[in-house]
Amino acid sequence: MNNQAARILAVDDEPAVLGLLHYVLEQEKYQVLKAADGRAGLSLARTAHPDLILLDINLPDISGFDVCKKLKADADTLGIPVIFLTGAEQDESEFRSFGAGAADFLRKPISRERLCVRVRNVLERKSANEKLAQQARDLALTNERLKESLIMQEQVRRNLLQRDQILCAVNYVAKTFLQAPRWQDVINEVLSYLGGTVNCEHVYLRIFAEGVEAQQDYSWSRPDCPPDCSSVDLLSAWRQPAVALKTGKPLIGVDSGLPASVLEEMEKHHIRTCLILPVYVAKTVRGCLGFDCSLAKRSWEASLVRAMMISADVIGTALQRGQESEERQRLAAAIREFADCVLITDRTGLIQYANPASQSVTGWRPDELAGHSLSELIIGSEEQPDWPQILDSAAQKGQWHGELRSRHKDGSLYDESVVTVPTKDDHGQVNSFCVIRRDQTEKKRLECIAAAANLMENVGFVFSGVRHELANPLNSLKMALSVLRRQMDTLSREKIREFLDRSMGEINRMEYLLSALKNFNLMENQQAAPLDLTAFVQKFKRLHEQDLRHKGIRLELVTEGALHCLADERALHQVLLNLLTNSVNALKKQISPVIIISLARSKPHCIQLRFQDNGCGISPQVRKQLFTPFFTTRINGTGLGLTIVKKMLTEMNCTVTMDGKESEGAWVVITLPEVLPPDK
Repeated sequence: MNNQAARILAVDDEPAVLGLLHYVLEQEKYQVLKAADGRAGLSLARTAHPDLILLDINLPDISGFDVCKKLKADADTLGIPVIFLTGAEQDESEFRSFGAGAADFLRKPISRERLCVRVRNVLERKSANEKLAQQARDLALTNERLKESLIMQEQVRRNLLQRDQILCAVNYVAKTFLQAPRWQDVINEVLSYLGGTVNCEHVYLRIFAEGVEAQQDYSWSRPDCPPDCSSVDLLSAWRQPAVALKTGKPLIGVDSGLPASVLEEMEKHHIRTCLILPVYVAKTVRGCLGFDCSLAKRSWEASLVRAMMISADVIGTALQRGQESEERQRLAAAIREFADCVLITDRTGLIQYANPASQSVTGWRPDELAGHSLSELIIGSEEQPDWPQILDSAAQKGQWHGELRSRHKDGSLYDESVVTVPTKDDHGQVNSFCVIRRDQTEKKRLECIAAAANLMENVGFVFSGVRHELANPLNSLKMALSVLRRQMDTLSREKIREFLDRSMGEINRMEYLLSALKNFNLMENQQAAPLDLTAFVQKFKRLHEQDLRHKGIRLELVTEGALHCLADERALHQVLLNLLTNSVNALKKQISPVIIISLARSKPHCIQLRFQDNGCGISPQVRKQLFTPFFTTRINGTGLGLTIVKKMLTEMNCTVTMDGKESEGAWVVITLPEVLPPDK
């Protein structure tokens, strides 16, 4: 050990001895620490961790033997070698020193040569022991890494074997199902192959009963071991296997936790071990694949279990394909019986299929429509739609919906609603379109009747509010003009201007009220334009809050500052009026009725207008029919208000939803497109 790196602690109660030791050891380039008693030596040993301790036996507080025992009893100081120093002549001290764990022993007086040789020998032994210990640790680490390498190699070998088993099983099962038009035609062949692979007496596929579908069973067994029943049947007497398999884990072996009666039945039927795997169809356990074996000590290797689990997944995929094929057949039958015109076209709009109802809607037979493009036969009115653009829009946005003016085969015009939906392949590419067309002529006629009826229902409510609101500005205007008439000669020009400005403000208010009357002309075409929604709702509140106050209803408004939207002001006023009428009727039996209108930004570029009351609320049965024409819960209601609300908002490119809780109130959420203020 390098002397400069070695630190030596000298513990002696004689200053002369400490001085001598300090002088000699420093001459040898050692770092020297000193302590005059046992406790100080122990403290320095624990904090400074010296490489060697020179310890006097006879110390004033603790004997050197006790100090050494405490050093060897402490894990932090156990490895520090100790050389005892003593002035006694008896051999007993030397014997006790080595018994206490000393590395060496020196008698006083101490010669320089002996001290240096003993110190150097002890430090070299300590360094050699440390190197030996490090080599042992390195050897143990190398040995451990070698074991890990061998384990990894064995694992790789097992993984390769497992992969081969999985590939063989999956390849056979997948190829068999892929080549068969119906999975039922090859399932027995697949079960026979799996039975030979697993080397068991009985293999079965159980499809669980679901809804109106009955349980289905398919099985294979060795000719010399025909089964009386399967493991899944015996387990069903104790607990439904479908419940246990929902965890996704296979049931392996005969569980010792099974009731004695079940174990006895399994032994009776020579089922001493089994493997039951879940079969998933559309991510749901719809059945199980089971293997029964009569060998009691049969072990199910992980590679084999994994191969059979993948085979069960392939069987589940085949079942799902069969269900999808049956569903497609049912869908085709439903389209044939559909009352609306359904057309299937290719990517360019060439008609490939038309259902029988196409003739009742368009006048053209299905065979007359097939092979022609949409532009050739579907529309015969003066305004021809751009069908390539419609198809492109449907492909980009997921669907296209609109209303068209079309011509029947006999030449008559009719209104129709058209929905165009793209169909995509497995790669997400559009390969065809489904066009659904519905004659809307009768519906529009009924909507016109409904709009007129709804208008008359709300006229009284509107004029009641207008009457109250016109009285205030008229009284204010009359008072201002009277003051001007009496005091025209005495008032200053500024005062006269103030009275005139106030009068103009009241006139503007009346103009707004009069313009509100136009909102009831439902037959006008809506013209969406930028609208200060916050100011609009504030005016609406001022128009109706006094009349509502007379009815004992509080009207509140919550906004987030100035918000601007794209809407038709007249149509939006009619929408809010319809909602207000419904809320007033719902609040008749409330003790503290309140209506809250709130405005807030929702998703990007949208504003939500929330219309809420604390009235009688909406039951789950009513919620399903809220926007159904002629559906109403009021004795004298027409059931047309919400239908018109949805229609008007849809024409403004807005959406509306309504919800509520019975006895807690209802709320309507209208989403409008946000626009920048005119000054921006």
